[in-house]
Parts: sequence; C-alpha cells; structure tokens
Amino acid sequence: MTLRELIIEGSDRLREAGIFEHENDAKVLAMDAFGLNYTEMLMKMADQMDEEKSEIFKEHIRLRATHMPCQYITGSQEFMGYEFAVREGVLIPRAETELLVERALQLTANREKVAALDMCTGSGCIGISYELMRREQGHAEDKVCLVDISDEAIAVAGENKQRLGASCDIIKSDLFDKINDRYDIIMSN
Repeated sequence: MTLRELIIEGSDRLREAGIFEHENDAKVLAMDAFGLNYTEMLMKMADQMDEEKSEIFKEHIRLRATHMPCQYITGSQEFMGYEFAVREGVLIPRAETELLVERALQLTANREKVAALDMCTGSGCIGISYELMRREQGHAEDKVCLVDISDEAIAVAGENKQRLGASCDIIKSDLFDKINDRYDIIMSN
C-alpha cells in the first residue's frame, strides 16, 4: 500500500472509533511509524511502504482507536521546543503549561543564580525546560531540583534529563517530606 492509502485507511478507522482529530492523528502516527518528518511524509504519499513498518502503523492506529493518546503511542511530546519522553503513568505535557515556564523565566530574569524546585514533576518538562532555557541565557550555575512521589515519574524525568543533557537533581519525595533546601522559586502544574 502507498502511504496515502495507509493514512486514509487509518484515518477512517479512527473516525469510526470516534476520534475527533482522526486525520491529523493518522498522519502523526504514520510519521512515527515510518520515521518521517512532516515534509518527508508529504513527499512520500505515493510511495509503496515497507510491510514491517506498515504493521507498526496499523498497531498504532489500533491503539489510538482505543482512545490511547498519540503521545503514549509514540512515546514523546514536544514542550518548549524540546522533545520529551512520555508514557502511561505520567501526564502528557500540555502547551498551556509552557506559560508557567515562561512566567518563571520572567520572574527570575534578573537573577544571576537561581535555586528552582519543580514539585510533582511528572516527565520533568517544567524543571528541565526551565533549566535548559536559563542555561541558554547564560545562567549555568542554577540549581534545579525535580520532585515526585511516583517511581514511574522519577524514571521518565531521569530519562528526559539524560536525553536533553540537563543537570538537575531528581528526588523521590511525598511533596516536601525529603526537601531540606531553600528555593528561590517553586514551580508546579
């Protein structure tokens, strides 16, 4: 089958399953399954697709038809220009949460060195993005700490710390139970 045929078939299945963004979701899942960016996808619409990767795409569609979010299927979500790993058990970073990071950056813009705490970190998107953006602004001495009680969240945050090159600390704690330091700013969604 061509990529176009696969996407149409997938979109139809998602529409029948009651997925509102069925066409867009089919394209997102196709890009993931076939390892394509948006431009490559458009250019390969008439191409016959690899059978093995076509099966991966069909499995993606099957999972999405159960109303599993695309981000859990692809394992990633963009946030503040960074690509974060996500999986079930950790909330998917949302675009409106970027406003929280932007506000934290504004509040600390005039500070040379900041101690920041990301409470209930989940994927780590808030604290890691904050640290990386501060570093891009020339603030390499900041101390950023990510905190969560969930083992799954701690694992995903650690994966994102490593994949994005962050240097933040990660602590497993029930809110402030194991937090002894003082912080200039506390961020939480």
